[in-house]
Amino acid sequence: WSTLSYVTSVTATSLMLTPTANSAQATISVNGNPVGSGSTSPSLPLNIGSNTIQINVTATNGSVRTYTLTVHRTTANDARLSGL
Repeated sequence: WSTLSYVTSVTATSLMLTPTANSAQATISVNGNPVGSGSTSPSLPLNIGSNTIQINVTATNGSVRTYTLTVHRTTANDARLSGL
């Protein structure tokens, strides 16, 4: 099994993931916390800069596939008021 990596950039202060395994018997963890397949993870806070999120999928035979999501949080460049 290999480690798969994904990179994205956001301005959000947090995110939630909904990982879904191919097998109903597989287990999933997001940053070490169990998440049911097809269920939404708890909110993951994002610091400005690079944030690494690890998603581990464990098959019934014990093999683990690790997905690494690197989220770059940038600051919003919009200094306009939305209302007064």
